[in-house]
Amino acid sequence: MSDALAPAYARLPYWREILDRAGRNAVQTLIPVLVAAQIGSVTGLDPVNVLWVAFAAALVTVLKALSGLSAGAADALYWRLADRAIPAAAATLLSFVTLDGVSVVSSVDWQAAGVATVAAALGAIAQAYVSPAVVTRKNEVGLAA
Repeated sequence: MSDALAPAYARLPYWREILDRAGRNAVQTLIPVLVAAQIGSVTGLDPVNVLWVAFAAALVTVLKALSGLSAGAADALYWRLADRAIPAAAATLLSFVTLDGVSVVSSVDWQAAGVATVAAALGAIAQAYVSPAVVTRKNEVGLAA
């Protein structure tokens, strides 16, 4: 099969871009969780849990990319910002709920989770302006530009 006929997910640039997005989302998710741990809102944060938070962020990013739900350069500004903020917020919330394995939902500190989730979303929006993602051509990668 020639490279031109291969599906997008079979090409190396596609996975490079997903890796870049997953790394950005992991940072956007880890910072609020680590800050919450520092101020005492999260307990029991060890290196395994930190890896879980990063994995949750990467998982959300990969699932979003594979579903094709990405905003392109031609989309409205609010949609592009939501495209950056929602995965960071979702991964942060997921990491709070599952931080110690699988928490009982009633044992989650929802105030801390809410603050960290909003912080992750705002951080993702800020990063979209300060350090925009390097996006390759859509037809080369298969993701929205």
